[in-house]
Amino acid sequence: MEKREEIARDLRRWYRLWRENDAMYARWARARGLSLNALMLLCALEDEGPLTQRSASAALSMPKQTVNTILRDFERRGLITLVPDEADRRNKRVELSAAGHEYADGLIGELHALELDIMERIGAERMREMLDCMELYNSVFRGEGGSGDE
Repeated sequence: MEKREEIARDLRRWYRLWRENDAMYARWARARGLSLNALMLLCALEDEGPLTQRSASAALSMPKQTVNTILRDFERRGLITLVPDEADRRNKRVELSAAGHEYADGLIGELHALELDIMERIGAERMREMLDCMELYNSVFRGEGGSGDE
């Protein structure tokens, strides 16, 4: 039973660190006038290119209404353009505008610089170990039916 209790302590530590990590990114985004969800959507648009509202919602595990609210704000600010989707004219692809790319490049560049500095301070080997462990955790979670995408 002692091993199980140790694992349960580690699980509580995992939850605490997960919440802390989310909160740190949310504070970072809020200090720059964005919600965490808006930051994640901006990163997805920058990293993955044009997305539909549905694909963004699925990729980020956000309700479509949340994505829609963020996109309306981005459109009002001139950061995105909506382009008819060639594959399905009922949908629109969301693309960053020139101003959106400039905004995202600056903001995400600032975030990546912070993250790269942190990763360098931790060290490449330890970062790879952490990433390998997270990848394994996600793989096992998916295999156990935990992600709902089986």
